[in-house]
Amino acid sequence: MLEAFDKNLLADYSGTCDLITNMKLDDVHIVVKGDYRCIQGSDTAIYLYAKIPPDSSLLFLLSVGNPNFIIDVRGDLTDEEAEISNNGGVIHTALFQSNLISVGDVLLSLETFEVKYPVSKNSSYSKMIIPITNFEFKGLQTFLRPDGTTVNTLALEVAGIKFEIFPKHDFSVSLPESLITRPCKVTSYIEVDLTQSYLPYDELLKVVDNVCVLLSFARGTWITWPFYQLLDQNGKVVKIHHRKTFTSNFGIRPLKVMEYSEKLKNFIETSYEKFVHLETEYGISQTIKILAEAKSMSSMGEINALTVTTAVDILRARWADKNGMSFIFEKSFFSKITKLLQHQLSEILMEFFNISQTLINEILPKLSDFNRYSFRTVLVEIINKTKADLNEAEIRAFIESRNKLVHQGRFKSSTPQDRFRELLSLFKFADNLILGLLGYKKP
Repeated sequence: MLEAFDKNLLADYSGTCDLITNMKLDDVHIVVKGDYRCIQGSDTAIYLYAKIPPDSSLLFLLSVGNPNFIIDVRGDLTDEEAEISNNGGVIHTALFQSNLISVGDVLLSLETFEVKYPVSKNSSYSKMIIPITNFEFKGLQTFLRPDGTTVNTLALEVAGIKFEIFPKHDFSVSLPESLITRPCKVTSYIEVDLTQSYLPYDELLKVVDNVCVLLSFARGTWITWPFYQLLDQNGKVVKIHHRKTFTSNFGIRPLKVMEYSEKLKNFIETSYEKFVHLETEYGISQTIKILAEAKSMSSMGEINALTVTTAVDILRARWADKNGMSFIFEKSFFSKITKLLQHQLSEILMEFFNISQTLINEILPKLSDFNRYSFRTVLVEIINKTKADLNEAEIRAFIESRNKLVHQGRFKSSTPQDRFRELLSLFKFADNLILGLLGYKKP
């Protein structure tokens, strides 16, 4: 199934379904039957396109002018009995009609889509396949496929779970396409032996989420999973679950933190537990997500640079909040001082400088900022505590660039070449700061 996707789609299914509407007849929801095609695009958005037969109750629904009338989906796949469900609810319904008396076409936007195939009583789940996007790698182990071809794989063990990453069968073709066209695309898949893992599926998928975030940081492009498959002991797919999630373009620039598989494996396995702690304390995955997005943007200008500084600023603010460095004095205490300062400063400005009350009102609210630690103070504290590989010159250069970008919307540098180098230095600073937080030292 992984090999059958269209080049620009992550998934594509056809079948028959029941569309549950919000209209009721005798206190029972009206059900519209029809054929559907489920598509998951490169942005992981899930759409259900359904053709409604002319003898259905669609005409009644059209007549009452209720375009967003479908509230749930259920039904069977073509040629095989299978339960399908939409656990996330219908986000949006668009109604198309070629002819009111012939056929209506409905396009639904979904949060999730799940297919469960019938299984025998003796069947059990033996394997989970989780396709991942935008991951380029060179594996360490050699795997012999059933067709006689060999492929390199990357085996990892984190949180007591062993799993292996395989490239897609057409990896050598899809990778160059991704580098050129840059859409989010499935390039690899994670395989988990469920007979060796006793975690509930939601916890197992959380581990995979965490690994994907670390891979994203290491490779400089956002890596995620759009769906997963459960296989029985005979290798037959018995469940497919799709989700809508954040994606980004395939990163193509030389901004990778980890270049080789040996280093990548070591980084993931040694940094995982620390990452889980940082995610709980500071939500560090959001910083990594923003940083990966900045690296994958098609432009290489001020927007990218501001995005990098935003990622660092979010991390700085959360760290300050958790470590008692948001305010110098307790807020209620300083608010009393602020009122006194505002009164005295207002009198001084009016008496000695003849400044208008309008301008004074622009100044006075800023006095409360005196109670905050400076951006530099908090940043230096993080670097010192984590022993991040950043020196005084790099700290000063980052802050100067950040201040210029935030307050003037431009780089310090004047030439295109120097601006590009300045941007790369911002990326390097953010990378080294995160490596310091993770406690990872490059070999």
